[in-house]
Amino acid sequence: MTASRPAPPRRVVVVGSVVTGLLTVVLSAATWVVAVTPTPLDPALEVGVTGTTIAPVVPAAGLVAAAAGLALSLAGRVGARLIALVLAGGAFLTGASTARVLTDPTSLAASAVQQTVGVGVTERVATTLVPWAVLVCAVGLAVLAVLTFAGGGRWSRPGRHDGAAGPGRVGAPSQAPHGGPADEADVWDTLTRGEDPT
Repeated sequence: MTASRPAPPRRVVVVGSVVTGLLTVVLSAATWVVAVTPTPLDPALEVGVTGTTIAPVVPAAGLVAAAAGLALSLAGRVGARLIALVLAGGAFLTGASTARVLTDPTSLAASAVQQTVGVGVTERVATTLVPWAVLVCAVGLAVLAVLTFAGGGRWSRPGRHDGAAGPGRVGAPSQAPHGGPADEADVWDTLTRGEDPT
């Protein structure tokens, strides 16, 4: 009988979600597409289009993923499963919006250029490496969602009293772990378990 694979540490998934989400937000503010358009003053004006303009859902999804990571640090088993769905949704929205820019940058850039300089005609459109980096972030969020869903069922809610009522503790005398008299914290632990500290 094979042993079950250990759950990934909660801290790793929390930090990964927050960092990946915030990185997505930062990258969305960078230039994704450079369009060359003729204007009355410059026949070959270069206009840089940011991800926030051309794919506005990406920074929103990044913020949601970062917030979900923070919430995961306090979530119990059920909450972790729900947060996994949130991370998966953020990964899907980020990936789909970024893929749309990579597959059809010309039409999206034309609309953005129209709003920026008032001319929607573009002669050349080139994408930078930034949307590819965002696509990697989307894949990372998807992996974190899977890890959260797989490990969330084995994560207990973090807190002071985790494991206080575990096997072998029911009916245990209210003494400090070192065998001496119970201090105030031990008395509170005993009351939490429903025992009489006296």
